[in-house]
Amino acid sequence: MTNSKERSASDVLLSMERDIKWLVGWAKSADTNLKLVLNQMNLLNHARMRPQQLPSKPTTTVVERPNPAHEKPKVVQPEELKPITVQQRVVYTQDQRPVILADVKIFSTESGTLMKHTRTNASGFWDAKLPKGLYNLEVKKGPNATKKGFLKKYEVAVTADVGAQELERKLV
Repeated sequence: MTNSKERSASDVLLSMERDIKWLVGWAKSADTNLKLVLNQMNLLNHARMRPQQLPSKPTTTVVERPNPAHEKPKVVQPEELKPITVQQRVVYTQDQRPVILADVKIFSTESGTLMKHTRTNASGFWDAKLPKGLYNLEVKKGPNATKKGFLKKYEVAVTADVGAQELERKLV
């Protein structure tokens, strides 16, 4: 006595598979639509914020007088604003070993704003791209099994005109 409406297990599985594929497709479609809506909202928010709230880059430029042979003036970025790659090695005073993964914060001495937050690498070096000027540095390392923690503050001057500048090794 079998019911004529009974289905085999494979028929049930195929039907379930078809329904699951439909649900997955629907979820992907809903996810794509949600991403599109959120992207549009982000674009609108950025467009609304841009005039008042977003920080702008310095707009100081130097325009050289046009050469009689050339019609267009040449716009040159002042040397003071061109970033220089600066690096420094931080080592422990007692054994000259590198200070690994120390936090390095670089502040502008003029404004006190944080210019760069980085870490020392496995050789104890940190590097940053900075324009010419004076900077206050904070190098901080927490204690570990063999060394005490420290916080050292000092001032550095970026003076190179082009290329890179390696600062004197810092003992901590």
